[in-house]
Amino acid sequence: MAVNEKFSKRKLTAKVFEDDVQALTSKAEDWNLTDAQINEIIEESLRILENETNANVDSTSRTYRFIRRFYSLITSFSMQIFNLLWWAFITASILYCILACHNPTQKLVTRHIQDYIYPFMRTFRLMTLPLLKFYPSLVDWHEEQCLVRNPFYKVQNLDCWPCEQVRSVLDLSGLKNFTEYYHHSGIPFVVKDAVDTECTLERLQGLFVENRDVFLRDAPSIYSTLPWLNDLATLLDPNSPSAFNVSQYPEMHVAWKINRISAARALREAFPRPYFVPNGTEVAIQRFIFINGAESPSHALPMTDFANVWVLAGGDGERLISLWPASQCSHACTPTSIVLQPGHILFYNWQFWRPRSLPVHGSKGMSVLLLGSFY
Repeated sequence: MAVNEKFSKRKLTAKVFEDDVQALTSKAEDWNLTDAQINEIIEESLRILENETNANVDSTSRTYRFIRRFYSLITSFSMQIFNLLWWAFITASILYCILACHNPTQKLVTRHIQDYIYPFMRTFRLMTLPLLKFYPSLVDWHEEQCLVRNPFYKVQNLDCWPCEQVRSVLDLSGLKNFTEYYHHSGIPFVVKDAVDTECTLERLQGLFVENRDVFLRDAPSIYSTLPWLNDLATLLDPNSPSAFNVSQYPEMHVAWKINRISAARALREAFPRPYFVPNGTEVAIQRFIFINGAESPSHALPMTDFANVWVLAGGDGERLISLWPASQCSHACTPTSIVLQPGHILFYNWQFWRPRSLPVHGSKGMSVLLLGSFY
């Protein structure tokens, strides 16, 4: 069927061409042209048509050759980049294995690059500052000390003595000379006399009203288990207290992370650091605030910038903090826990402990936990 159609089209084209030639011949005879002149005109017309056809074919061929050459160059360039990245990855992996497994090499390299780590990181951070003007959403990442935490990181040769004899959390309320006798021991304890202000939702709402622009600019993001509670203004808007009715939302959980200095300074004015934190030590800018209903499910407390952590309990509810030994010390230490009531402050070191926050059976109020760390 297809052959017959092609034959018919070809026959029709030849018939049309023949009719056109006869019409042209008749018109040329009317103009008193000789047969030789007529043949010359037809041949010249066919020659022009042939040249145009060849020109179109040459143009198409040149375009096709250009596309093939361009594609070949792109493919070759991509393969070279891939090979470069592949060998860079192999080289980096080999160097990492050598540094991780060969302690003398690790010490040698660390000793020679130690003086350049901080200047390099500082220079890199300064170089990225112009990007923040064009992409403000990167501010939170820029303030992070660690963008991606290594889940397989372990402190090498960790001495587990601070948790070996721990069976319960010590109550060190009223302890004097903490810096001299207890600092850097890593043993968890609680104090009940370190807070002279109430850490309540109402207090946070008042603080938000006083520093609204600062918080919305530098710490606007929150995490909430309530789908409609997705911004800081809704969380701390004092004009909508019904949104946080504990009887309506007993399973709510809200996490607020503060990671910039202006917001941390505003928060510190209302909730200063505990008295047992030495004056000469560095306190992390990073803060976490957790607001939990009476039946809020358990959740892990995050690893902070520094290992020494304090947890200030507020609100009018209670929260059970369970301390589980880190994997390096699980063979020598046993879990312990404590119920934090409003006004209590828990200290622990996350090198030895992995804490979780759990609901307390029978508790009716809302708990507010403020978490900070120091060096």
